[in-house]
Amino acid sequence: MKKLPNVITLLAIFITILSSCKQESQVQALLNQVDSYIEHYPDSALSALQSIPASQLITRKEQAKHALLLSMALDKNYIDTTDFSVLQPAIDYYSSHGTKTDKLRMYYYKGRIYRNMNNDEAAMKAFVKGLDEGNGSEDNLTMARLLLQKAAIHDNLFEFGKYAELSLKAAELFYKGGRKDSWFYSHINAFYGYYSLSDSANALKQLEYIKQIVDTTNISQLNKYYESVLTYHLSYSKDKITPTIVEYLSNIPAQYIPWLSIAAGYLYAKNYDDGLRALQKYKNSREKGRKLGNNAIRW
Repeated sequence: MKKLPNVITLLAIFITILSSCKQESQVQALLNQVDSYIEHYPDSALSALQSIPASQLITRKEQAKHALLLSMALDKNYIDTTDFSVLQPAIDYYSSHGTKTDKLRMYYYKGRIYRNMNNDEAAMKAFVKGLDEGNGSEDNLTMARLLLQKAAIHDNLFEFGKYAELSLKAAELFYKGGRKDSWFYSHINAFYGYYSLSDSANALKQLEYIKQIVDTTNISQLNKYYESVLTYHLSYSKDKITPTIVEYLSNIPAQYIPWLSIAAGYLYAKNYDDGLRALQKYKNSREKGRKLGNNAIRW
């Protein structure tokens, strides 16, 4: 018959358990705190996560949470990864544990890594799984970003109807999540989806809506709006090309202008001299580097 442990042994075990629980709760509290501000301060989140020693991540739950947040922070700081070394603990754990939001995020970033690897087929499977497993999550922003990534794959496959449809769904979720810039640019995407389908009615409908929501104090938004209007007129309203260019150039500083689009407009309007000048400005802007590129938009 085994002897019962003495009081000192029991006390030592109790203290060890308490110490372990305290340490776990402190780490979990820190991870939860990072989660609360990672959306708005991704650089601070990345620093905080990188400062946590691996030895303090005791449980699989903590390791998974840390791996997921670190993957999020890297992505939000435009640090692309092409392997699963960081995210793997989250993949292993959230495949069978965690909340709907945990699963949604895990599959989203899994898909993002596949896209960085130029494996859109595997990325699409991850995004579809994320939509299924994350259905009901209140993380509108991750859901919206997943829809945009899925839309981008459809765009690459020339499935422009799906591209427009998913862009509009993403726009609605971005609006709910308070990301007005991303809401606006998602509607721009929808316009180009309809335009690529030669669906002039829905393309025009999007332009009319974009005109209502564009922030005229935001050069990037205003630039995208005018570029979209010019694109539409090049195909459907050639008599409006010249007045559109005049308005475009009077409202947008020269360093932000897409001069190749302007050149195309002048050439369609048979204004060859201004077209050649625009082409020269395009060449100059290519050499200097345009002020606003895709990285100006943080979805």
